[in-house]
Amino acid sequence: MGRVRVFHNRERWNQADVRIYASNRMRPNSDRGGIVQQTTTTTNGNGDEVVFHPGRVRIGATWNQYGSSRGAIGEDWPRALAHELGHYLFFLSDNYIGFANVSGCKVLVGVDGCYGAMNNPYREEESEFHPLNNYWAMFCANTLSQLETGRADWETIVAFYLALAAHRLRTLNEITGPNTLPANLTEIIAIPWSHQLVLFSRVRSVCCRHLATTPFVYNLTAVHVASCLPMIMMMG
Repeated sequence: MGRVRVFHNRERWNQADVRIYASNRMRPNSDRGGIVQQTTTTTNGNGDEVVFHPGRVRIGATWNQYGSSRGAIGEDWPRALAHELGHYLFFLSDNYIGFANVSGCKVLVGVDGCYGAMNNPYREEESEFHPLNNYWAMFCANTLSQLETGRADWETIVAFYLALAAHRLRTLNEITGPNTLPANLTEIIAIPWSHQLVLFSRVRSVCCRHLATTPFVYNLTAVHVASCLPMIMMMG
């Protein structure tokens, strides 16, 4: 991810890539292809014109796969963030839902069998992006990925990042790990917090205001007083 800058108290809020709110109730969401710097028009695998706009990732301070407000469970929070970054950075759609014709109507339905990080990132065996193979044709034809992009996950990634073409996978879970960074490529820079906590009531009002508020931002959890104030993280 290169250089990641962390800002506090809503500094650079409107320029951040990811906003993390002081909330344990927000469902992670993101703008597909939001990494673009300006409105971008392209053509998907179905030959349809698609327009992407600058956007961001939004996630609460805590999250688990059950949507419970009791806090994070294991690696659920970072895995959910990785899934949303798949939308934001790699222009990917979801593989766990799609459309089907029911009594002549187009209905949103769940899709089983199309494994990978854009399906259920909470399972280790689904932590990779789905390649183009026979399984994609068998189990992924009705997914949003196929319907919206006309491509398997890896084909979409390569369409936008040509340099990765030589590294595209052909089999799901073809690569094990890595469990550690192979190279020291990510640098996290915490920008000093210039604001002081004056009154608890002021801090409390900030907490409440950001529970429902909306390019990389991080809000601290409300467990501690200081954690009520937001922190912002930007890539680049």
